[in-house]
Amino acid sequence: MTAPETQWVFDTVAGIVDDTALAWGAETDVPDGAVPVRRVDRNESEIYDGDIRTRKSDLQTSNYISAALVDDDESHGGFGDDYNAEAIVALRIEGLHHREWGHIDPDGADGIDFTTFYRRVREALQADDEWPSVAGADYHTAFLENGTNRSQDYRDFYEYRVDVRLSGYADS
Repeated sequence: MTAPETQWVFDTVAGIVDDTALAWGAETDVPDGAVPVRRVDRNESEIYDGDIRTRKSDLQTSNYISAALVDDDESHGGFGDDYNAEAIVALRIEGLHHREWGHIDPDGADGIDFTTFYRRVREALQADDEWPSVAGADYHTAFLENGTNRSQDYRDFYEYRVDVRLSGYADS
């Protein structure tokens, strides 16, 4: 079962997944030329066993936004039943260069520019970073931290990682 914090990330970026403004070219295998994006919960999926190179065939069918709840903690925040709550969702944005039959093209002619893609994800999360509605917790802020574009580590693979830290309160 997907953690509520991970589900919030997926719900927040849903507009990017469904947005035809990411459209490009006249690719025949993609309806309306839209860039396909798939959301994957890494805590619940076998797709993410191994490194990025093992997912080449998956990345030929879609770009990926994957998330995993990597930490959640509550600490006593004062008197009574007040507790501080914090959760960290590790987010990865991945794609494959169009010359390898992926959907990333730095020129934007045969795919989406990767920088544009991951910035759209960041912008969607930043637009909803105050009082994010996560089931079971009263988070007041979502912070984007440790953003790293790891694309230079690969020739045809594109990868951006960022941590989404949710901070707020929990009643215990």
